[in-house]
Amino acid sequence: MTLNKTRNFHIKVRKNLKGEKIYHYVIKIKNIKFKFKFNPRAKNNNIYIIKPSGKKIKISLFQLRLKNIKVLFQGRNNTLILHEPIKIKKGRFNFYGSRNMVDFGSNNYGIWNISCYENKSKAIISANNQCSEITITLVNSAINIGSNNMFASGIKIWSDGHAVIDYNTKQVLNLPKKPIKIGSHIWLGERVTLTKNAEIPDDTIVGIASVVTKAFYEKHTVIAGNPACVVKNGVSWHGASPINYYKNIQPKIYSPPERLEKGSLASGGR
Repeated sequence: MTLNKTRNFHIKVRKNLKGEKIYHYVIKIKNIKFKFKFNPRAKNNNIYIIKPSGKKIKISLFQLRLKNIKVLFQGRNNTLILHEPIKIKKGRFNFYGSRNMVDFGSNNYGIWNISCYENKSKAIISANNQCSEITITLVNSAINIGSNNMFASGIKIWSDGHAVIDYNTKQVLNLPKKPIKIGSHIWLGERVTLTKNAEIPDDTIVGIASVVTKAFYEKHTVIAGNPACVVKNGVSWHGASPINYYKNIQPKIYSPPERLEKGSLASGGR
């Protein structure tokens, strides 16, 4: 079945194995067909580009597809904001509920998958973050990510999607108390997981396969384990390899003070 057919654009409707109707926009440009799934009940959803000058421009799903970014709207009154320059390698933004918002900063590189379920979820990601692949799942919750972070592959961040209840009182036990927060200049190792209420302060390293389930506040630490805890203090990190840093960067920024203690060569001792 085909509706609203024109030369280069039409809406195609088909049924899946369950008998449900699936709607697609079909756009033809220079003999190349682009196909986009959409929900006809999804209304008042907006995508904006913020130029470096600060100018705000509303764009279409098709324009984002050309940037290797896919967006799915199934609810209403959702907003996606992207700041230029857009350097994302591959992106997927899913809005399954209504009144959700994602604000995605400039110069963020890598593979980003962000999904907002139910209503009023909010994701704010600042600029200049690099990742191999990260998946963020929000259910009636929020996340704030700072800038200049380095995320490895297999990073998963989510708020609880199902209620845990007290057997006797029937009261829910796992309500989110505050947004998930990742500061700035943070290195997340491979397969790190963050759950509801997690918070990581600036200049922190999180070890491979760690599970962060609570808030940490002390900077310059290494966090590791399941559940994660502080395993080392007084550290920072750099994107260079250890050997490269030792040979080329460390000598330029650090000169050890001369030791004039008794017995040292500098004091003439033996």
